[in-house]
Amino acid sequence: MAATGPSSVLICASIRSSRSVSVSVRCSRRSQPSFVNATDQLPALSTVGQQRTVRLLSTIGQELRYTRRMSQRAYRRLQSDERRALLLERAVDLFAIHGYEGLSMSQLAREANISKALLYHYFPSKRRLFEDVLAEGAHELRDRTEPDPSKPAAEQLAATLDAFLAWVQERPAAYAKLLESAGSSEVRGIVDEVRATTAARILHGLGDDGERPATRAAVSGWLGFLDGAILDWIAHGCDLSRQELHGMLLGTFAGALVAAGAGAALAS
Repeated sequence: MAATGPSSVLICASIRSSRSVSVSVRCSRRSQPSFVNATDQLPALSTVGQQRTVRLLSTIGQELRYTRRMSQRAYRRLQSDERRALLLERAVDLFAIHGYEGLSMSQLAREANISKALLYHYFPSKRRLFEDVLAEGAHELRDRTEPDPSKPAAEQLAATLDAFLAWVQERPAAYAKLLESAGSSEVRGIVDEVRATTAARILHGLGDDGERPATRAAVSGWLGFLDGAILDWIAHGCDLSRQELHGMLLGTFAGALVAAGAGAALAS
């Protein structure tokens, strides 16, 4: 089987009260909210109306304090979300430097200046962390490479591929390290799953020709070629222009389809 890599992940991504609190003001102590003891703490008042006022004001005060506590908890949740996002950013940088096998959760915790227990609170395993890192990259790339569904499938692929190569060109060393990480059995499982989805989407775009076994093999082989060509490009300092690499990759895709007897799909 052809080698796989995170490019399959990224190509796949681009081809995818307020609450009101009612206050009781009845005179009976039995109907009084349980957290209010205003009448026990104040001298007896001359009228029932005054007692109502005290109870109402005390209850509102309690409600305001309760609302403030709720707001503080919401603020802490926001901080928690921000912390998780910062950890993901740091993980992207460290995976790019060390690869999947070379980075441990202990090292990431030290680099992020947090406890290992807190890191596991956000990410229960290194695999889950790596999956989330790939998902972040896929989300960014999807926004940049969303194809125009009104255009033919071949034009959509060409536009998506060009945007993808531009994305890789911005981070060549980091992307190469991610491709190398596909040698890990854990990462290989992730990549294989997404690569299968990528192939399925390309085949679906080819219509009836996409249902043929020869076309399936051609698309799978081209995805492997794509990874290898990008690695070679990066290893040699991107000595081809992006436009040259783009044209070569499209040419090999077309050649693979023609060889599989599915060349007619290119004109649709």
